[in-house]
Amino acid sequence: MGPGLVERTLHRLISLLQFSLLAALLICAGYQSYYIFFTALYFRIRAIQVQGNKALSQREIVRLSGLELGDLFFKYNYEKVRKRIMSTPRIDDARIVIRSPNAVEIQLRERQPYFRMPDGKTVYEVDKQGTVLGANPSSGNLPTLKGAVLRPGPGGPQLEAAQVALLTE
Repeated sequence: MGPGLVERTLHRLISLLQFSLLAALLICAGYQSYYIFFTALYFRIRAIQVQGNKALSQREIVRLSGLELGDLFFKYNYEKVRKRIMSTPRIDDARIVIRSPNAVEIQLRERQPYFRMPDGKTVYEVDKQGTVLGANPSSGNLPTLKGAVLRPGPGGPQLEAAQVALLTE
């Protein structure tokens, strides 16, 4: 046994000890990260606020968004949340603003009804661009458009393209 063999063995032992210490440190850091991001209350949604809604209730907009109090902030794709809200014809534009990791604000711009249009026993509200906003029999102060034809569409009844063109001229 030469002097070089003892030094190499000692060097290998120190390297193994350093590697083991680093591995233990990474495991602890990983566990702490998991705890902080997935179980701590700081990253759970505690408040959902809605701004700019008039025709739709806050409860209805939150239901449309799919957001739930107590869920992890990281769980959601907020662009998909925006698209779900935009899928209703009453909404012209929507923005999702993160106020903090536990507060989400939904900012809306609703379409404004321009006239009402009877179709059988149902009375629909329609905006200036010809978007049918939905049935609302109590929209009494709006002018009534008769004779227009509604066709079934992907989001509900829609005006024909020629009729929309007449409205926007």
